[in-house]
Amino acid sequence: MDGVIKTNDEGIDALTEEDIMEWVSEEEDRLSEIQLFRLVLIWCKRCGIAQFLHFTKYINFSRFPPQERSIADIDEYITSNINKHFEELPKEYTDELKKQIDNALYQSELLHSEDVEMITGKESFRWMPYYRMYPGENFPWHILHEVMAEDARKLLVFKVFDGRQYWTLACTIAGIYNYDQDPIVIGSGNYEASIFMSRHSDPRGMVKLAREYVIELLSQRLDIYFKKKGNTFISLIGKDEQETILSVALDRFDRSFMQSNVGSRIRKQYVVAFEIFKLSPQPHVDYKPYHQAE
Repeated sequence: MDGVIKTNDEGIDALTEEDIMEWVSEEEDRLSEIQLFRLVLIWCKRCGIAQFLHFTKYINFSRFPPQERSIADIDEYITSNINKHFEELPKEYTDELKKQIDNALYQSELLHSEDVEMITGKESFRWMPYYRMYPGENFPWHILHEVMAEDARKLLVFKVFDGRQYWTLACTIAGIYNYDQDPIVIGSGNYEASIFMSRHSDPRGMVKLAREYVIELLSQRLDIYFKKKGNTFISLIGKDEQETILSVALDRFDRSFMQSNVGSRIRKQYVVAFEIFKLSPQPHVDYKPYHQAE
């Protein structure tokens, strides 16, 4: 990446919105998360706060130094910096920022706040960002295999377009799944999963998978079905190196969801965006590297 952000803020005034986006989305030569947060604050102060909450979605707060990993310490650090760089930041900005710190699902580019609240319910899980696929990039099957093989709760978020509107599918999955192994039956051991579907308006669909649902992960295919493949709920298939398609049986959701989406079909639609989140074993500890597309 060209250029260096100096500690005396030299050169920040010359940066454009595209430059800031490049800095916060960079992974290979990434600044520390605190440096990035400070950069965003200073640039937004000088050039406008409209993009502030968009840029902070790319700050991995679980990567803050150990002495600042607790919510209280992060809040104190952020509050002191906001007070330093902004005379008055609108309350809705600080409220939304605190949500992002407490639960990384609020940093998702694919989920709305109402989606997150339905997915998490009353659970107090602390999610961390793990991977984000940008438009035009190949679907990362190797990253999907890696995260599915870990003994951690993961949330897979997909965005597809059915020709009329965009849909978001979110799969919360617990348990270890190795590709090309025998299919795993939900309800055995600690295997569990739930499926969420949204057009970012009510009603939203939510299904907790019952026993006898099966998850099967292959080299470039992920299927979720009831007892046998003829009863497929979710099917994710890599067509080639560039394209991956998703099919969802919308009739598996409740009646109100179906009545609001009569005539809608998600059948072999191209995946246009993809994110992965993982459950943190303890608050604000990033115990695995944060992956972005290679």
